[in-house]
Amino acid sequence: MKRFDMAFSMGFSCGGTMALRKAGLQFASYPLDWIGAPGIVASAKMIAADFAGWFEKEDLQLVAVRGGSFQNNVYQNRKTRFGFPHDFPRFFRFEEKYPETAEKYRRRVERFMRELGTAKTALVVYIERPINPRATDEDLVEAKRILEAKFPAVKFELVYFFLDEGRGDFAETAVADGITAVACDYVQYDHGEKSHAIDWDVQYRYLKERFEVEDRRSDEEKAAYAKGKKADRRKKFGGKLTEIKYRIYRKLEKELQEKGLVPRDFPLWFD
Repeated sequence: MKRFDMAFSMGFSCGGTMALRKAGLQFASYPLDWIGAPGIVASAKMIAADFAGWFEKEDLQLVAVRGGSFQNNVYQNRKTRFGFPHDFPRFFRFEEKYPETAEKYRRRVERFMRELGTAKTALVVYIERPINPRATDEDLVEAKRILEAKFPAVKFELVYFFLDEGRGDFAETAVADGITAVACDYVQYDHGEKSHAIDWDVQYRYLKERFEVEDRRSDEEKAAYAKGKKADRRKKFGGKLTEIKYRIYRKLEKELQEKGLVPRDFPLWFD
């Protein structure tokens, strides 16, 4: 089993960080955890640029009225194409939520750059959006090269997951030194069609069986994390109801969309 100093996700969306967290490989929130990325190379370039300009207020535009949960408005940076589906609840004005959200991302960027800057080894995960084709080998090599140029003292290992519907196992391809492309089936929220949203249980199993990350948190940080996990367990039943409500809502909405009574959500905000 390979051991690393830290692990992080570069996208496409929250599935990457959730898989890492469930596998016991990630212990803090980083800037690319809960966003929509326009591609693996774009994520690597954003890291290399120290996330400059990625959350400027004047560059954020409303592109959809719901993201990973249907209560949220989705904003996208018109310049960088990064999307923010979890940060702006529908029933709050953008101007109200922006300052605290910008501060949140400032802290996450600072934490990420500090921890990666002191690491010697790092596991990087990217789970491709189900409706996207597999990234080229050249793009995977380029993404890793960009990270290595930014952090020459860190040894990176990149694991890239992409959809192969109907596959019952994992098919690994060694793309280059430290880069593995993994074909697997996805459990998708929108059953019967390729979706932007996935359940991360498939990828989590792959990661848990192969990798370990040294937990470098202080005792205080571990205690705060454990307290948060305990609170999450208390919310589990409510979360299950929310998931059921989401599935019913999506089914009804699709029927209305097919009849032309409701516009389709998620415009082509990554195209």
